[in-house]
Amino acid sequence: MKKFLSILWKAAVVFTSIFILPAVIACIITFDLNVYMSWITSPFYCAIMFITSMIATGAMVDNLEEIS
Repeated sequence: MKKFLSILWKAAVVFTSIFILPAVIACIITFDLNVYMSWITSPFYCAIMFITSMIATGAMVDNLEEIS
């Protein structure tokens, strides 16, 4: 059970990092928090990044199991 929760926690961190990273980078480049908020609340951004994050997290699960 402890190993499962460890893998689940690491997968959540990877998913979240991949999901918000493009918006954070855009926010840093423009020095405007409104850019971050508009990207994160955009349905198109959420759809694309959800699919991308799921694929990347799924690909990394094998590596996450080795780390645990």
